[in-house]
Amino acid sequence: MVNEESHIIFRLPFAHEFVNRRLESLEKYGQSIPDHDSFLVTSPFDSLSRLVTFQRVPDWPLIVYIGENLNYSYALIAEFRQKEQKALGLICGNRCPSRPSHFMVNEAPSR
Repeated sequence: MVNEESHIIFRLPFAHEFVNRRLESLEKYGQSIPDHDSFLVTSPFDSLSRLVTFQRVPDWPLIVYIGENLNYSYALIAEFRQKEQKALGLICGNRCPSRPSHFMVNEAPSR
């Protein structure tokens, strides 16, 4: 949780060294931090890629700020791609194109 000046007032897991530290990722908004937004950022705390979402707390000078580590999601996507490529290889053998024909550029449609 941060205040309207983008300073951390509370975080989980709690780490005293981060309290009152300014969140640089909100500096891009200057004095006009919107009510809510989401974006990708490399965390200055642990250098991990994170999806950040924040929202102002109505009638309070507070902003709830959540950063979700994307490494787990990236690993799941890579695993899915490997399984799909393996399945495609088992089905087609060496006859399959590396990508579907409707994605081929400058190629006449087959009839």
